Amino acid sequence: MHITGLLPWLCLQLSTDPMAGPVPSQQGNHQKVCTVATNIAVWCRAKSLEDLAQVFIAYSRQEIKSIANLLACVSPLLSNEWFPKHSAIAFGLLLRLLEKGPTEYQRVVLLILKALLQHTPMDAAQSPHMYAIVSQLVESTLCWEALSVLEALLQSCSSLSGHHSQESSFLENGQGGLEDNLLVPQTSFKARSGHLQYTIGSSLGLISAQSMQGSVAESGIPTKEVALQNTRLILGRVLDSCALGRRRDYRRLVPFVNNM
Repeated sequence: MHITGLLPWLCLQLSTDPMAGPVPSQQGNHQKVCTVATNIAVWCRAKSLEDLAQVFIAYSRQEIKSIANLLACVSPLLSNEWFPKHSAIAFGLLLRLLEKGPTEYQRVVLLILKALLQHTPMDAAQSPHMYAIVSQLVESTLCWEALSVLEALLQSCSSLSGHHSQESSFLENGQGGLEDNLLVPQTSFKARSGHLQYTIGSSLGLISAQSMQGSVAESGIPTKEVALQNTRLILGRVLDSCALGRRRDYRRLVPFVNNM
């Protein structure tokens, strides 16, 4: 689990998110980053994991420029080598960091969870703990990342049961009516990440939250209720298209929604 434990920190060095503050590698830690990546590569080679070693050598040489690039290379290799045998330990470590760790790690941990779940079949019995933690971020600035993890988890559980989604994911293609796509601003009442500064528009476009404030005020619907309506709208499509998406299971699967 050495790689899983260091992966959030390595991803954070590649972060370009202004909300996370200055990238540590630009504050004099460049040599440390290269050393850590090189040491991982040496360890991988000692274990005859040549493909993983090559990824971390490329990272140490700054040939990997983004979090998406790193996770695209690492996730399938980690999953093939150690999952699902050790997935409970790996996911447990990441979820603890997500729940108890520094706020600046939340986004990268969510991205890692999504990437790993896309390559790892997961037993539905092990999913409630992940739902309980990730769902707390649905009403934060990390709404999009959190919903993507929940979608990946549903699809992972579904693939384990031998059932595959019959329609393209709403979260991936952004298709649907205008009413479905225009999400009004949300205010976090659970997460530590603050207020949602943007909404999701058609074709994954971003719409200024300020431009939507008038409609929210006119509707008279409490912000919390609007947030939950948005969540039901998106997750309903996911739940309806997978093996776990039976209406009687909605409350068990989605603990932050009371009346689906």
